[in-house]
Amino acid sequence: MKNELICYKKMPVWNKDSLPKMFQEKHNTKVGTWGKITVLQGKLKFYVLTEDGDVVSEHIFTAQDDTPFVEPQLWHRVEAASDDLECYLEFYCKKEDYFSKKYNMTPTHSEVKVRWKLFPLVKCWILAVDKDATRSF
Repeated sequence: MKNELICYKKMPVWNKDSLPKMFQEKHNTKVGTWGKITVLQGKLKFYVLTEDGDVVSEHIFTAQDDTPFVEPQLWHRVEAASDDLECYLEFYCKKEDYFSKKYNMTPTHSEVKVRWKLFPLVKCWILAVDKDATRSF
């Protein structure tokens, strides 16, 4: 799956004191959004939660760990597990959703997604610009 994902947003480096409060409380990502935390230094504690906020599992990540992607809409929270924590967060999406996620646009129309898979990118662009161009294909 991770080969099919593309990063559309990278947050700044945080430490124990600057880690945003909203990430330390129960939250989830939007539909079609995967999160990936990278620990540069120290330790970060990651909790997987139920919708009610009950802890399902706990994980401690360090700079030596390849942290997993957080699935869309998975309830979770994080906290610093050491005083020297430095980490950052990236948001990923499927390639066909990149522009809508990156530029906060409406999602790509389902017909465009279908054509994206059927035609090379240039043909898809031509069809979007000139509907009469279908005669030349």
